[in-house]
Amino acid sequence: MKLIGSLALLCLLCLATPVNALVMRGLVSEVSDGKTVVFITSNQKMTVTLQGVDAPDLTQDYGEVARQHLASLVLGKEISIELVGLNPGRIMGKVVCNEMDIGLQVIRDGVAWYDPVNGESLNDLERKVYVAASKPPEASNADCGRMVRPCHRGNGDELRRPGRQISQWPGVIALRGGV
Repeated sequence: MKLIGSLALLCLLCLATPVNALVMRGLVSEVSDGKTVVFITSNQKMTVTLQGVDAPDLTQDYGEVARQHLASLVLGKEISIELVGLNPGRIMGKVVCNEMDIGLQVIRDGVAWYDPVNGESLNDLERKVYVAASKPPEASNADCGRMVRPCHRGNGDELRRPGRQISQWPGVIALRGGV
């Protein structure tokens, strides 16, 4: 009777464990772009793409800004990765550093945006938070001008209108001189 009770408890524990609960830990040795980091674990280099995040490529406007910002958050630090997918040569996962969801943070900071294609494994609440964080901030007053995220998919020509001064803040562009 004890054996049956133990087996039933074991079955319940197995069912309660999330399927994608595989977590890796490592030290970030390199930041490839605004959504990809290389980390070392068990003396092996591995590449992880941030789950639910897209960022400008290095050849695009703000690509280097996005890479540098991600590096400021994780380079040389220990991270944990909740694996959600495997691709040839790289993994996809939710990256956490110092209890901070790094994917969500780069979106909040304006250097990346939510990508529904590689965010399919986010739960509903996480998806809503990522989407909300992707929306551009509202300007607090008329003097501030309109806030624009650097990671828009345009070529930047709409930012270069006469009479506007463009100044770069960490991860955000402020257009001054009217909307």
